[in-house]
Amino acid sequence: MKRLVFAVSSVVVLWASGCSNTLEQEDFCTEYAKATCETSVKCCTSRSLDLASCQSGWKALCERLIIAGIEAKKSNYDASAAAECMGDIRARQDECKMSQDTDGSCNRAITGTISEGGDCKDFPSSCAQGLTCYLRVSNETTKGTCVKRAGEGQICADAPCETGFYCDYSTQLCKREAALGADCSNTRCSRDAYCDSETKKCMELKDVGAACGSSSQCKSFQCTSGTCTANDSAATGFCFVPTEP
Repeated sequence: MKRLVFAVSSVVVLWASGCSNTLEQEDFCTEYAKATCETSVKCCTSRSLDLASCQSGWKALCERLIIAGIEAKKSNYDASAAAECMGDIRARQDECKMSQDTDGSCNRAITGTISEGGDCKDFPSSCAQGLTCYLRVSNETTKGTCVKRAGEGQICADAPCETGFYCDYSTQLCKREAALGADCSNTRCSRDAYCDSETKKCMELKDVGAACGSSSQCKSFQCTSGTCTANDSAATGFCFVPTEP
């Protein structure tokens, strides 16, 4: 499984699990929404989230993107891995780090069957193992193709980069992100950090109320009059809540 976190060019998805050894398919989206929103409510620091609205939005998105693929025979469901996956998602609450790995159990929970080069526009979570759905959206059409992620130094014009890398659009090649504390004078920091202009080191993003020099330093992505402020329109990280169609 991938992560239900979306960018313009690619689709990625996250999952979760409770105490049971199995989680039946008909209960998956309900439990996924609960686990995701429990984490979101705790870890979203830029604004307050409504738990009921959060769960409703994530459940609807899960049913539309995940269950639809299973029912169309584009994905297979593993009840044991799904239960383990729920626990892994809830474990992300401990450190509130978006980069914490949950892919092992979650990738086993929902396994796609669409092969490389196949059309995944209508089933973006149903690409086969090792592939991701690369979505290209224009004013007129939406196209989706199952592709392998590009690695360091590989071309990223027609494929998203692997986790921990980003597409350097000046070269169209994947480049490694710098971790917290690392030098960022010639690269981009990981998603939970910003590049300090003086030290040229990756620093942890700041909470609401902290002093800031730019919006890129804030978890809310909003710096007002030198202070990180809440951003109700922020739709990234733990604060992302999908709206029902």
